[in-house]
Amino acid sequence: MQNKGLIIVLTVVITALCLYYLSFTYVARGVQQDAIEHATNSDGVVDLSKKQVYLDSVWNIPVYNLFGAEYTYKEVKDNELSLGLDLQGGMHVTLEVSPVDIIKGLSANSQDSSFLKALAIARTQQVRSQGNFSDLFFEAYREANPGKRLTSLFANSATKGRIASNDDDNKVIDVVNEEIENAIDRSFTILRNRLDQFGTSQPNIQRLPGTGRIQIEIPGADNPQRVRKLLQGVAKLEFWDVIEPSTLNTSLLAINDILVKEAKRTSTTASASDEPKEEENLSALLGDSTQTPSDTTKSEATKGLDSLQNVNVSPLFALSTPPGTFRYDVKDTSKINAIFKRAEIKSLLPKTVGVFWANKPDQDQSGREALELFFLDIRRDGKAKLDGTVITDARNDLDEFAQPAVSMNMNATGTRVWAKWTAEASSKSPKGRIAIVLDNTVYSAPSVNGEIPNGNSQIAGNFTQEEAKDLANVLKAGSLPAPTRIVEEAIIGPTLGEVARGQGVFSVVCGLALVVIFMVAYYGKGGAVANFSLVFNLFFVLGILAQLDAALTLPGIAGIVLTMGMAVDANVIIYERIREEMRAGKRLREAIALGFKRSFSTILDSNITTFLTALMLYLFGQGAVKGFAITLMVGITTTFFTAVYISHVVIDWMVAKKGDDSNIHFKTFISSFVASNANFDFIGKRKLAYIFSGTVIGIGILLILIQGLNYGVDFKGGRAYVVTFHDPVDATELKTDLTESFEGAGTEVKNFGGNNVVKVVTSYIIDDETETADEKVKSTLVSGLEKSTGLKFIADDSKVDAQHFAIPNSTKVGANVADDTKTASLQATILSLLAIFIYILIRFRRWQFSAGAVVALAHDALFVIASFAIVRVFGISFEIDQVFIAAILTVIGYSINDTVIIFDRIREYLGMGTSHNRAKIFNDAINSTLNRTIITSGTVLLVVIALLFFGGEVLRGFSFALLVGVLTGTYSSIFMAAPIVLDFDKSGLKRAEAKPEPKRAVAST
Repeated sequence: MQNKGLIIVLTVVITALCLYYLSFTYVARGVQQDAIEHATNSDGVVDLSKKQVYLDSVWNIPVYNLFGAEYTYKEVKDNELSLGLDLQGGMHVTLEVSPVDIIKGLSANSQDSSFLKALAIARTQQVRSQGNFSDLFFEAYREANPGKRLTSLFANSATKGRIASNDDDNKVIDVVNEEIENAIDRSFTILRNRLDQFGTSQPNIQRLPGTGRIQIEIPGADNPQRVRKLLQGVAKLEFWDVIEPSTLNTSLLAINDILVKEAKRTSTTASASDEPKEEENLSALLGDSTQTPSDTTKSEATKGLDSLQNVNVSPLFALSTPPGTFRYDVKDTSKINAIFKRAEIKSLLPKTVGVFWANKPDQDQSGREALELFFLDIRRDGKAKLDGTVITDARNDLDEFAQPAVSMNMNATGTRVWAKWTAEASSKSPKGRIAIVLDNTVYSAPSVNGEIPNGNSQIAGNFTQEEAKDLANVLKAGSLPAPTRIVEEAIIGPTLGEVARGQGVFSVVCGLALVVIFMVAYYGKGGAVANFSLVFNLFFVLGILAQLDAALTLPGIAGIVLTMGMAVDANVIIYERIREEMRAGKRLREAIALGFKRSFSTILDSNITTFLTALMLYLFGQGAVKGFAITLMVGITTTFFTAVYISHVVIDWMVAKKGDDSNIHFKTFISSFVASNANFDFIGKRKLAYIFSGTVIGIGILLILIQGLNYGVDFKGGRAYVVTFHDPVDATELKTDLTESFEGAGTEVKNFGGNNVVKVVTSYIIDDETETADEKVKSTLVSGLEKSTGLKFIADDSKVDAQHFAIPNSTKVGANVADDTKTASLQATILSLLAIFIYILIRFRRWQFSAGAVVALAHDALFVIASFAIVRVFGISFEIDQVFIAAILTVIGYSINDTVIIFDRIREYLGMGTSHNRAKIFNDAINSTLNRTIITSGTVLLVVIALLFFGGEVLRGFSFALLVGVLTGTYSSIFMAAPIVLDFDKSGLKRAEAKPEPKRAVAST
């Protein structure tokens, strides 16, 4: 084997990196366990609020020391392999930024009837269209007003300086689209700032490319109503005077004295015999050496504090970095917050003084990050002099030194107040500062250099281009609001997440055990080597997922289970080839070398085609399905490395010890009984296969037309709830009662994983987008269930008993999102088939191979869909949702593996030129690869069966689709793909029929 040293080095490096990243996961789990122990009372009940307080207390404190490098709990959480919401509970929300209000604002809230009608038409069309809202609006407006220029609507005071009355329509459209895009960015910035309030819950927020939507996941969120209010609330932009700390000397001294006295009492109590330490004083901490002449903000903040002399220093001053600047390391902010939350501390500050943090850390001259603390004049009435409603425009600009800045314009009211305010601030010594505050965090606090009489201001500072853009966006929050509405929502209770996690882990263990046992039983020591590389593979998958900051979801665990099956597939292909070479008379060392060499292209082709389908799933999938795609792509990559390279290194090492006399072998007494050759006439039976497949698919299509498919909420929209009872319930009776409660709206009730758990799906008031709609539906459901069952609702699903039921999981999907999901799923499937067609065409140089592969794959997908319709007749109903699409694409990716193996052997036989009978060549190729085709499918079936029985109800439909898909994929690779290639190759078929040759046995691989 060439480059053996490089493979070993790479293995060591990847192993070290995986150990490094997975160590954070181990430490994080340890801290979580400490928090649980801390919050568990004598009765064994965990107080969740107490647990959260413990985690908050260690958030910015070092909890992990790795070779001298210290990591806070926050840094540990940032690097751990996190769990998806379906495995730990929490809330998933997709918000859509409404472009309607942006367009209304840019039109100066025009009441023109044709304008309002065009908006209404665009709203209606958006439900059925994939186009963006602005394009639909402009199209509707032009149809209603042919020849009328858009400037008649949008050239006004709200767009002064951006749209002129003589601009053409294209310019207007560009400005409107730019403002809508800015509004989405602005909403993203505001939401990200608000989500920081969740601290250790580590909320995740991201924009969904190509849409006006923002996706948010909040692990552990237990108050959905509070989350909805937080996310959908209007942004609060205000301007306040900054109070320099130097004017608060008396108050700060008094606070310092109280804290120092408390510390001394604690110290004396702890150890009366401690030797006295050298006292620090504020003059040392606030020395001028910490400032630079150009750093006026810091010197202003600390001027006058020199009078604080010869006293011990409390954390309020001692923790500041650099000393005296009221800037603190992020890990120390919780201590400062605790100080100012105390009532006796608050009473020492003037009532008009408010304490606020900067919105994000900045760096000092030494490169050290810290968060600045601001004291603001909140006035006696608590009302800001100016708020965001006075801003007419804000944009990122360049100052006189060509550095990034922000230009801001105000309306007449704002201009009048701003002129007086800036005149007063600039007359102070030192010059006053005015803080720009969004949702109670300070975004900027610029000094005022003079009166600004015309309302046109420029804010300059050490901004980056991105920071200037963010500040400009924030300043528009009041004048051009961008309301958000929740279009998709899922709430998963912690108990349900814990159950899913247990089921996922158990399915992995069972799948791993089945594969390990089979490989050793069938391949002996060769199987043991395959199992060794499989363990490496699983380790690499988890480690790389941690490095990628990916969350492990329940579908992700399914991806790991599938990876195990596909990992040993590569070893099966190699081992079967080695056995073939040995049957052909090769010595062990040569057979091993040829086995790995001649299997390489087959394994590469099959892995690339599967990777392509996983890539399409990642590009078009959402939420947990995207996690499945990431896991599958990582698993495919690590599988190739471990099976092709690590296994080779280990086998070479074993052979090198004893040469050809080595006792390593690739068969056992079990595999010895399996036929080493086969000679079935698959090509001759192809028409029977066509008839069988056509009949099954035809029956499935007919049943779909009669009874339809059971679409999940992410495909049809609506709300779904999982309801847990203590005792079994009658789902049919519940459906009748709940349909009445939901005023006849479409309602489905079915058992979900047990006869004491039901899933309720309803379309009741799904078009109502008000904030109260969710609560109304839930309260209607609860009252309906209480009336039907006589039981009472309880919020904590861990306390369900004979008198109570709980709702641990709920999902909401709007009609627009459902429509987009269906379209994206169809695109992913079509593009996967197209990508495979192109790849097969490149690799095999003939369109017939590409066509045969794609037709067989389409057959597999249709067969699985038909099977879902057929089993529904027998009372087994699986949902068609995103997870089902993930299964279809996985089936496509897996099925092509067996097809590529057969195609590769056909290409090899065609290259030998030993026969002109194409039908015989194809038959021989199928027969020669039959063993490996069946074995590779068998190993995957083992893990799929484990997933089906132990993966839980959420993955039941997914597992069933895979079970049918793997069986169908094996069948189609043998009876459909190669025969279709032959049928498309008419000339080859004619030669085959004209020159029949006697059948010959072919060695199996």
